[in-house]
Amino acid sequence: MTDTNQTKARILAVDDTEINLIALKGLLKNSDIIIDAVTSGDEALNLITKVRYDCMLIDHKMPNMSGIEFLHNMNDNINNKNKGVPAIVLSANDAADAKDMYLREGFTDFINKPVDGVKLEELLLKYIPSYKLKSLEVKKIDYDMALTNCGDEDMLKEIMENFLISIDARYEALKQYYEEEDIKNYVILVHSIKSSARLIGAMDISNRAAYLEEMGNKGEKETIKNLTPDFLNDLLELKVRISSILGEDKDSDNAKKKIDVESLKEAFRSLHELVEAFDFDGVDSIMDMLEKYAIPSEYEDIYNSLIPLVAAVDIDGINKLLDSVKDKLN
Repeated sequence: MTDTNQTKARILAVDDTEINLIALKGLLKNSDIIIDAVTSGDEALNLITKVRYDCMLIDHKMPNMSGIEFLHNMNDNINNKNKGVPAIVLSANDAADAKDMYLREGFTDFINKPVDGVKLEELLLKYIPSYKLKSLEVKKIDYDMALTNCGDEDMLKEIMENFLISIDARYEALKQYYEEEDIKNYVILVHSIKSSARLIGAMDISNRAAYLEEMGNKGEKETIKNLTPDFLNDLLELKVRISSILGEDKDSDNAKKKIDVESLKEAFRSLHELVEAFDFDGVDSIMDMLEKYAIPSEYEDIYNSLIPLVAAVDIDGINKLLDSVKDKLN
């Protein structure tokens, strides 16, 4: 008999507090993962003789049988079907050597309580075969690829920060173009998303944007109608992923070198030319470059106004803004 769930991940969650199990299920509610949740080590010991899991999440401090005791009892059980299965301990122990202690006891990895959803997903992606976690792969960022694309960590951080700032504006603009069936501007925007998402290693989003661009160029409105809502939702999910990777506040402008006025004017003039040529890869490159510098105060209003316009690929808005300050840029 074929197991209809063989392509889905199945995990065992053990915690004596029911509310913690509910919270854990909530963190993974948008995934396809099957979660067997129990409140005691005895219940868990019964299950591990019947089911082979892809991963186990085990609370440390439980009455009657601690997580460590459960792990040892499981490994000693001759009917255990989970030999070699990753076992991740959940613990509020924040001591510097806590993780090393748990690894010595036989756990595969460690995650702090209360459990952070992003870190939990990262661990599951690490230990469970990717073909069983397609719903989590959607939000994964290939950091090594992003680093290669950007050249170094400082540049990657700046580009990710820029992408993070732009997500809301891109979301709103794409949603508007989609609802109004404005295919021309829709294609321009998904092309921009495709390029910038690839740059930061968000390959699922980049590949799907490329497909939507292709469908738009072919006039496949029905395909765009079917695929865009999920794409928009996953675009917003990137905010959580990028924020987690950055892990700290943006560098302040005071820490940045101030760009000289002539170079800034030249950058703005180049932006104008690139927008008129519909070269938004070039536009993104200039905006990424400007992000590295502190902007002189007399030009901050122009720069700050450009950020959401560029993010939304608002051609008319960018041209109107740069035309209005043409004398100042000469």
